[in-house]
Amino acid sequence: MGESHGGAGMSGLRRGIAGVMSAALLAALPALTGPQSVAHAAPAELAAGQSASVRAAARGEPVEMLSERTPYTQTIANPDGTFTLTQSTIPQRVRDVDGSWQDIGTT
Repeated sequence: MGESHGGAGMSGLRRGIAGVMSAALLAALPALTGPQSVAHAAPAELAAGQSASVRAAARGEPVEMLSERTPYTQTIANPDGTFTLTQSTIPQRVRDVDGSWQDIGTT
């Protein structure tokens, strides 16, 4: 009788390809040692950022979107209508018992 390669062979091949692709993707990512910033154009549907964008444009200076703040990220509305997202691989701030954000002390 002939040998059947069925779905098991394809499944193994898919796992192998996925593993190689994952390894290549991970190798292509830069090592993040601190916060990284990226500016993005302001989409029209970002209602949460509209008031921050309006304030930034009116003041002529960046305004943080506090509703978007997390321990790892900070989003800034820029006067030119773009947003700057700063991300970190380690927490930069924590929520206090009263709900306010506190920077993490490194000392």
